[in-house]
Amino acid sequence: MGRSQTIGLLLPDTVSASGGVSSRASRPALRETDYSLLMASAEGSASGHKALELLVSHHVDGLVVAAGSDIPDEELLGLDDETPFVAVGRSLVGREESLIQIANFQAPIK
Repeated sequence: MGRSQTIGLLLPDTVSASGGVSSRASRPALRETDYSLLMASAEGSASGHKALELLVSHHVDGLVVAAGSDIPDEELLGLDDETPFVAVGRSLVGREESLIQIANFQAPIK
């Protein structure tokens, strides 16, 4: 695959605290590079699969999956050859090194 200079961010929805934190946290790092952020939301039934397909179809150079309980592990693991990814708050058997844990105790309070 060619390089698109984009990183895909798959969010659980567009209004959750974790989605906003994920997108805000990535912006400073991306500003220092020539990369842009492409976001998609997994809101609603079967939307996670469609959002994942959308990001992959845009040939993102990497993917941050901050959503995806409705996306089967096999589908994410199938990306491994074509699109590198990390999963936020979701452990995948055989890809434990791709997990980012978040201990966000303040979000429910705010």
